[in-house]
Amino acid sequence: MVRIFISIIFLLFLSSSITAQETVEKDTFALNKTARGLTKKEVTPPLKLVYFYADNPDKTYADRDTNLYVFFHEYNPARQRTIDHATLGNMGTPYRPLTYQSPNIQGFNIGLHQFDLYKHDFRKVKFYQVNKTYTDLFYSQGALQDEFIFKAKFTRNVAKRTNLSLDYLRLAHEGQYFNQKSRHTALNLNGWYKSKLDRHKILFSYTLNDIQQEENGGVTVFNLFSNSLFDNRQNIPVALEQAFTTQKEHAISLTQYLSLRKTAPDSIKVPRRQFTASHQLVYRYNENLFTDTELAQDSSFYGDFQVDSRGLRHFIKGYSIENHFTLSTFKPEKQQLVKKQKDLLTVGLSHFYHNYDQEPRDTIVNNLFLTGKWVYNFKETIQLNTIARLGLWDNAGDYRLYGTLDWKTKKLGQLKLIFLNQLYTPSLTKNRVFITQQAIWDNNFDKILETTIGAEYKLSSFDMVLSFKSHLINNYIYFNTEGYPQQEAAGLGVLHFSLYKGFNFLKRFHLQNWLTFQQATNSDIIRLPNVFSKHSLFYEGHIAKKIVLARLGIDFRFNTPYKADAYQPLFGEFYIQNDKQIPFYPLADVFLDFKVKKFRGFVKLENVLDWIFDQQTYEPYYTTPYHPNVDGVLRFDTFRMGIAWQFED
Repeated sequence: MVRIFISIIFLLFLSSSITAQETVEKDTFALNKTARGLTKKEVTPPLKLVYFYADNPDKTYADRDTNLYVFFHEYNPARQRTIDHATLGNMGTPYRPLTYQSPNIQGFNIGLHQFDLYKHDFRKVKFYQVNKTYTDLFYSQGALQDEFIFKAKFTRNVAKRTNLSLDYLRLAHEGQYFNQKSRHTALNLNGWYKSKLDRHKILFSYTLNDIQQEENGGVTVFNLFSNSLFDNRQNIPVALEQAFTTQKEHAISLTQYLSLRKTAPDSIKVPRRQFTASHQLVYRYNENLFTDTELAQDSSFYGDFQVDSRGLRHFIKGYSIENHFTLSTFKPEKQQLVKKQKDLLTVGLSHFYHNYDQEPRDTIVNNLFLTGKWVYNFKETIQLNTIARLGLWDNAGDYRLYGTLDWKTKKLGQLKLIFLNQLYTPSLTKNRVFITQQAIWDNNFDKILETTIGAEYKLSSFDMVLSFKSHLINNYIYFNTEGYPQQEAAGLGVLHFSLYKGFNFLKRFHLQNWLTFQQATNSDIIRLPNVFSKHSLFYEGHIAKKIVLARLGIDFRFNTPYKADAYQPLFGEFYIQNDKQIPFYPLADVFLDFKVKKFRGFVKLENVLDWIFDQQTYEPYYTTPYHPNVDGVLRFDTFRMGIAWQFED
């Protein structure tokens, strides 16, 4: 299957390259004619690349440019944020955020989200609008051949009013330790068609996610790293030797939009209010499996969950069918490259049918939600954005109210106010779990009530962003030290402050800083580092006769000590532990980014402080207890390189 996908990408890329060669010849001829005094309109126009989402195809966004953006050399999805995620050491391993994140759950939810960073979400698929074929490739290689990440995006118009796009991700990592390999594949194939007068739109997408993860449960001893007998990290004992997790997901969606008002010939010059009706049909299939066929001699790792000495198995599979109906009205702004809307009002009805086999018990759930969205712009300086939904069937009483208020000025900056209030049903795996067809827990937890208020202030002229969030959670569910889910009846609070500030000096030198401060009212239940800090110091300028834009620098990151949650692969959850504290550990990465026209690249050496630490007392860097990150003490295991190349028709 993977070979077929790679072959498809290669053929699409090849066709794009051939077309590009033809275009170069045409462009040269056009330029020659221009030199003879002929019209300049025959020169190939520049690329126009915008995208939209299935929930609102009448609003588009400009795609990211080709500059050296801040996180270009951060190939690992767990680090492509202003705040990192804690992982099990390798790229592609299960993760958890280092700040509290409010979930967005609508109705029934399985609860297995430890690999979401590496998946394509069919709800967030980008549908492209282009005037020529476009390809974007990214490849990053580690110290070993089987440690890489490859991404490919391709879009082209296959007919006058029809587009086809592909988004592919392949991630692999061997790991320094035994039984730690990651093999993940994500694919989205989508397309759209619109009628001659743009009254009828059809959107199609197919999404595949295939997660393959070996689970070693972490190293069992930490006093062997300075021993030369264990220079090969594969020889260090681990808790699990045959444990494995797989997740497979397929999603097919078909969305149709019908304009209820005939488009007038002068609608481009004088936009008129539009009315649309839409229907989206989604079929999703999920299969989730954890298996361990050779249990550790020390049964303390699984504890009470080791219900069968022959092996353990946690299996959930099933499918869901979704139907979404909406009615919308909006006032478009004067058409430009990016379509904008002065206002938007949407009301809808969504039905979800879920049928899942938890082995040995079946679960059938029907969810019905009333949905609504209202967006309004006040004189282009203030925008109000509100989203609401209410559950009526099996998850009756569930609701979500979310709103933002943006105020933009040229001199005083931008202020955003955030409000969230939601009530949602706990996930399936928090309420019920079977291991090797034996019931482990069967709970009936109360719904979770959460309220969040926040504000963000951005001052571009000062290169600064300041944000604040306050979370209040009632009936919070966590996994205790024995690994069982437990609900806290008392309300819990989390305060979060963050600051970004950039400095420029001597014209070419830059210092970017991200600081996060957070505090939970009960740190025995919600465990987060009180301070997380991230800094990037670099030189940026043109070299080689101003042909190459280069950025040479060093990244620093650290967090204050805290007892981070451990990971239980049996049911894919992080749980409270009191044995090991994540220490203060300054992490430093040296990098070189460069850009030549539409070609970009980087070389990077991670965790360079490993080279100067005392090897007699060495303890590796880790963000999750018992799961050390890849270290470079013995060889260049932390070396990375990467390239990105964009092609036009």
